[in-house]
Amino acid sequence: MRAGSLSLPCSLARYARTDLFTVDTETRFESALVHASSLLYCASATAQEAGSDWTGRRQTLVISVLHLVDMARALMDRAVACVEPG
Repeated sequence: MRAGSLSLPCSLARYARTDLFTVDTETRFESALVHASSLLYCASATAQEAGSDWTGRRQTLVISVLHLVDMARALMDRAVACVEPG
């Protein structure tokens, strides 16, 4: 496998080659950071809800996803704080 390539199940591989979401080229840096932080918050809430009934290994995987999303959101929030006046 070459660097940067994904190993996805066949049912998901077709989506890896298609942009499902694009960003308007007029989007400002600060706006993009705020929006990304909001998306990470939603991802965290979704993972929390999806894993609430699981136990064992599946629950551990959800907790791992939550941890990664929360770390990314904390970094995004810090980036937003660095560019906001005040």
